[in-house]
Amino acid sequence: MERYEPILKGAEMSQIIRGFKRNHGRTAGTLLSLSLACGVAAAAPPSITPPAAAAESCIVDEIHWQWKGGENKKLNGTHDSTADIQFDWSLKDPVNVGDSFVVSLPKEIKPVRGSELSILAEDQTEVIATGTWNSGTNEATFTLTDYAETHSSLRGSTWFTVTWTVWSDLPASDTDYSLPFSSCRGKSHLPAHWIAPASGPGGELQHGTKVGYLLGEQPGWVVYLGTAKEDIKRPVTVIDNAGNNWAPVCDEISVISTVDDDAGIYVPIDRSRWTLNYCNADGFSLRFNPLDDGSYLLKNESLSISYSGEVLPESENTRYLDNSSHTFGINNNGEPADKSDILNAFIDRGASGGSGIGDEKSVSVGNYVFHDVNENGIQDSEDLPIPGVKLKIQNSDGTRVTRDYRNHDYSEVKKNIDRTDASGHYLFTGLPYSTDGEVGRAYTVSIDLDDDQTRAILAMYTPTLTGKGNLHTDSSTWTANSNTLTRVGERDFSLDFGFIKKLDASVPDIKLVKYIDGHDANAGASAKDTRQTDDDQKPVTFAVGDTRPVTIIVTNTGTVDLTDVVVTDETVLGNDTVTDLTCPEDNELGIGDSMRCTGTLSMTAPGMKHRDRASVTALPAPRDGQRVVTAEGKDWIEGQTLTDSDIANAITPAAHGILGMSSASCGWMCALLPLVPLTPLIPLIGVPDSLGASPSHALGSSKLSSPNRNPVRQSTSAQALPDNEPPIGEQDSTRETRANEKDVLAQTGANTIPLFIIGMIALILGGFLLSRRKTI
Repeated sequence: MERYEPILKGAEMSQIIRGFKRNHGRTAGTLLSLSLACGVAAAAPPSITPPAAAAESCIVDEIHWQWKGGENKKLNGTHDSTADIQFDWSLKDPVNVGDSFVVSLPKEIKPVRGSELSILAEDQTEVIATGTWNSGTNEATFTLTDYAETHSSLRGSTWFTVTWTVWSDLPASDTDYSLPFSSCRGKSHLPAHWIAPASGPGGELQHGTKVGYLLGEQPGWVVYLGTAKEDIKRPVTVIDNAGNNWAPVCDEISVISTVDDDAGIYVPIDRSRWTLNYCNADGFSLRFNPLDDGSYLLKNESLSISYSGEVLPESENTRYLDNSSHTFGINNNGEPADKSDILNAFIDRGASGGSGIGDEKSVSVGNYVFHDVNENGIQDSEDLPIPGVKLKIQNSDGTRVTRDYRNHDYSEVKKNIDRTDASGHYLFTGLPYSTDGEVGRAYTVSIDLDDDQTRAILAMYTPTLTGKGNLHTDSSTWTANSNTLTRVGERDFSLDFGFIKKLDASVPDIKLVKYIDGHDANAGASAKDTRQTDDDQKPVTFAVGDTRPVTIIVTNTGTVDLTDVVVTDETVLGNDTVTDLTCPEDNELGIGDSMRCTGTLSMTAPGMKHRDRASVTALPAPRDGQRVVTAEGKDWIEGQTLTDSDIANAITPAAHGILGMSSASCGWMCALLPLVPLTPLIPLIGVPDSLGASPSHALGSSKLSSPNRNPVRQSTSAQALPDNEPPIGEQDSTRETRANEKDVLAQTGANTIPLFIIGMIALILGGFLLSRRKTI
């Protein structure tokens, strides 16, 4: 009779579980679930010696066995221990579709899951070989797929989970093993360590615990209640919590007494003794019903709850399943208690995997179409794929490729990717590497600009820089040529195409603004010129001897860094200059950065106008491979400088003025100042007698009038005169006075003419100076 005698960790008691017979309407026999929990299975035969075969029928070239993860991950433990075994393999050419090779396990171990194994190609989408298990011989047979038709030098690695076979066939004491693993190439040995189950003291005492096992591909669980040390008078309930990946099979829950009957087998207890409170995907709650004496469990009664589960469809590939439970009314030592400790168990369902690779019997070219985000002409982590771009392949002489390496229609090669996928990659494979027996062929790949979709996708792009990086990171333009390919499986995956967005080209620009005392002062007109609408633009007015600050701001307004930034200042009007001009020592400007230069300006004389111009020059400083263009999109000429400038104006008032007006503002009045000396002559021009003015007192006369030189004739006797005639003496006096007036006027006119001429000259000169001043 098979015995299950596991070690009881953290407990003083052991358990002995024997086969038992179900009596609730099911087929009588050994409880398979408990047997499998203990690793019970049909005894495997000894390791099979590889079947005799001719040496030429063995397609295995090399095979190497190892514990996956190293020797410290070896199979080491009791009946429920697991470990992953791995073998690396390579096959001898030639191989064909349907060829197979076999590996054998030692009799002491078996695969946890006997499901089909698959060896996948490197891209994880193509199967190289499929493997099936034969439990009778403990062998796995791997059969090659049609991958072998197009590839040679097949090689790879395969692994799967193993556990101990029938523990009763293993030693009763701990044992170190050197396990043999076989193939047609012979045997390899790996270490393993068996830990034998401990035997109990001979009674049916058990400690509260929980175990999990596999029923084929599905989980099974057993919850052991601690053997009751006395009649349990309080209600006993077991709550079991299913994990997230499986659910209990509710109608297969049973409660079993582990105290054997007279026939030496275990039997389920009467169904009336327990009730399911609930059972669903989250777990179940089971309560024991009281006996007639009010007891729920009897002294020395050892019970277990056994049930199976089903893995949820979405968790079919889940390796580890977990489960927890706790009991109310009795603890794990079999003593009355409000609540027992939580019991946890897990099941390792095992797993398997394999990957391989082969060299194509043809040659291939590819690889990548991308947006060169940082515009350096090199593939790097910042770049982005451009999907949907169609490419075409030609022979090196420009003719179409029409036949594959098997001389079949090349358009039927299924693995070709002639339009870039989501990752930006393309592939042309199945290409011959020889022509008429002559080894060595090269190919040309081009962007297919005849394709409407491709033209639409690339409309916003232009090729990036070429000749950067190495063979595998450099970018081509619209066409790329492969290396000459000379052997089976050779690939040239360096044919990449990088693009930058047309709007992303870097355009350099720079801006300089000059301020005098905080004013831009670009206008050259007078500060009172009403044509100026912005006071900030007017010339800055200095008092004679004033010193004002000068500030120059230079900003990088382009999309590329600048270097060799040089600021200068020159006077273009006047005698005063900007002094103490100081700029930062760093002559570089990043994108959007500004630099400030400072100086001073002093105005030293009245009536002065000053204008100076600040200028800046700089050179673009592109990052490695960054493309620099003009605003029109043309390539920037290397060494070509950027320039910008700005003027500023200042004035000082004249030394004297009229009614508080300076010479800079008195306008036309200043031009008439030379006429002021002529104002005293105004009374001498056209003064009538009626005003009583005496010519002898006229201003401007060159000499005084003469006295009467003719003595008055005095008559001795009265003489008769006409009524309208004055006396003779008065007549003579009047004639002389009129003669003197004529002389004075003549002399005055002669003296006034030169002054008039001088005044006119001064007037003309003033008008000329005024007009000249307005044009400055």
